[in-house]
Amino acid sequence: MWQGTYKIWQNKEFCKLYAQTSHRQLHECGYTKVLVSQQKYLGNTTLYLYNPLSSDWTLPVDSLAKELGVARVWAYLTQPCLEKEAFLKEEFHTTLIPLHEGEEKLWKRVGDKTRNMVRKGKKAGVEVSLAETQEDFEGWWAVYHQLTQQIGFQSQNYDFCKKLFETPSLSKLFVARLGSKIIGGCFFLTDDYPLYWLGAFDRAYQKTSAGHVTMWEAMLYFMSHGCSLLDLGGISVGETDGPSRFKKNFGGDLQKAYIYEWPVSKMKNCFLKVASKLRTFAK
Repeated sequence: MWQGTYKIWQNKEFCKLYAQTSHRQLHECGYTKVLVSQQKYLGNTTLYLYNPLSSDWTLPVDSLAKELGVARVWAYLTQPCLEKEAFLKEEFHTTLIPLHEGEEKLWKRVGDKTRNMVRKGKKAGVEVSLAETQEDFEGWWAVYHQLTQQIGFQSQNYDFCKKLFETPSLSKLFVARLGSKIIGGCFFLTDDYPLYWLGAFDRAYQKTSAGHVTMWEAMLYFMSHGCSLLDLGGISVGETDGPSRFKKNFGGDLQKAYIYEWPVSKMKNCFLKVASKLRTFAK
């Protein structure tokens, strides 16, 4: 059963790795793990909460937030929040692929267009494999980093991604090759079920449909290893951006989730909002 796109953020090993590379503090509040960011001069600023495992998390988390002196709490949840001061920042969607139905039904689910793209990619010679060596990771990272530069998108932390890659219980990276050249790949976070996290493919090979082949082969891999569900991560409903179009091609089921915010120190929170607007204006 789906427990939320951010369920892995309650995995202690994952949180430790993230805290080490993001300079955030990891705290445990009962069964719930939270991360806290800091800023120079202001101290603790935001407490981040992802998919708490218990239903009675609000009072303990609010108490910890006040004890740490944060400005605000951001909560990523699969259910509406009843915390009295919380307001909805954003509703977002993900798309879920059931893998327990078997390959034949999965092949029908993805639809004619995607099936044709997969066939096209295989005919072009695209081969997909599970990345196992440092050379595999570096080859994919070079493609990913180049793509983020091209589209002006901030890349994930290299050390964090590398450490995740080196921890097979938390991640799987599938790379696509033409001959011996890595032309892209899909990076998944793995906990109770896989979550599609990062994908990057060399634009020079866009016509090979390498992304479709890679996702399909990853789906078959997870199915064969007993996974009943694949979460494709955030998707923009009604939008036409490239990542959302790509995910929609695989015929998943939409699922809604929520991001809430509530102030802890109203004065500090007000200062943060003003500072954020000034930074935006300065750009």
